[in-house]
Amino acid sequence: MPVFLFFKQIVDMFYQYQILDYGMVVLGVALLFVAAGRAWAKEKDFLQSDSCLQKQEGSKGIRLYLDDLKAFLCPSDFVVLALIIIYGISFLRYPSAYGIFFKVESCFLLYCLGRVYGRKILRHGRVLAWAGYVAVYANFVYRFYQFGFRLTVGVGEEDLLNRGGLYYYKTDLAIGMMIAVLFIYMFGENKWLKWFTITVICGYLVFYSGARMQQLMMAVEYVLILLYEAEKRTRFMLRFKKSHVTAVMAVVFVMVFLFFAALQIFPMEEWAAALNTEHGMGMVLEKLMHSRHVIWLDILGYFSECPFLTRCFGIDLKTEYLHNAKGMRAHSAYIKQLYATGYIGCILFLILIGLILYRLCEEKDRRVFYAILILWLILLGAGLTIESLESTQMSWFPMLFSGMLLSKPKKEDEETRVNEGVAIK
Repeated sequence: MPVFLFFKQIVDMFYQYQILDYGMVVLGVALLFVAAGRAWAKEKDFLQSDSCLQKQEGSKGIRLYLDDLKAFLCPSDFVVLALIIIYGISFLRYPSAYGIFFKVESCFLLYCLGRVYGRKILRHGRVLAWAGYVAVYANFVYRFYQFGFRLTVGVGEEDLLNRGGLYYYKTDLAIGMMIAVLFIYMFGENKWLKWFTITVICGYLVFYSGARMQQLMMAVEYVLILLYEAEKRTRFMLRFKKSHVTAVMAVVFVMVFLFFAALQIFPMEEWAAALNTEHGMGMVLEKLMHSRHVIWLDILGYFSECPFLTRCFGIDLKTEYLHNAKGMRAHSAYIKQLYATGYIGCILFLILIGLILYRLCEEKDRRVFYAILILWLILLGAGLTIESLESTQMSWFPMLFSGMLLSKPKKEDEETRVNEGVAIK
């Protein structure tokens, strides 16, 4: 696991070498099988132990094993399984999208790793911080090697050499720095080096990248870090009550259903005509979104004209570029989620987010609380303009830590196991 956690942030810098992602997935699968093998061996030893044999009568040993399995599983596991299946169905409609399918399904693999390894992942926090330092300072040095000792870079030079540094694109650089900020802050040991790195070096690299959405997200990340610092020094504590989560998710579900209804009631051509004018809102959107809104409206227009069953389960994982005037990808995780998995996939993903938030309300470890909050900020915030669920850089860590969140701490597992053994007796 330490090797996997360290090289994940390093591999993200070499997106163009897809073989590295495949290697990370192979390593992840191996870790999953190793953990499953150890768990099975431990379970087998326990069932064959004298203390357990004294409590077993007939089939009660099997019942004990099934009770352990039932205690381990949670509702989120079944939601993830449903998402895996629905993405598989979407892939079968267009098998040429195997690359996208591989990336999306790999994030669910990380969820499974988080569920199996649980809080053991936190033992390797220093490894995450070290990898963050490597990513930050490697890009900081490369930036001056690339452009010389200048604080800013002209637009023409950006087009020529790209501001992404060692990353594939400038957005990847900004996201990489945000992830590094999180892990260096949470797990870094040298206080002064930590604060200098996450404020001065990472702040400069995100500003220099020119990725405006990520600059805004970085500001929000800094605010959350300051809130965590305030918690450690005062009695202040940011808490989410389950009633608050229920209210927010209810509003979100209502808005989503209204949006689904609007797709069928209001023709997308009228929306497009209003938003694509040369003056007013059209100019504002073009300035901010770089024609993304044109892509979104075209894809939504095509989707709204599909048969109802297709809209329920989605179209496929790749062909959205054929159904917009720009001939480009969706450039939005939300538009792509709707196109690929339909109404059902979108609802399942919302349910997964709601279940994670419910569990987050009960989390006592504030470091875990803020880490998961920031990771999901990265995934969902970037999803406004990027297919973030298809990016292993943006989706793997949120899914890994969410799986860890939904796994009970080891001490609780042992107490539950003892109590169940007494009850069976």
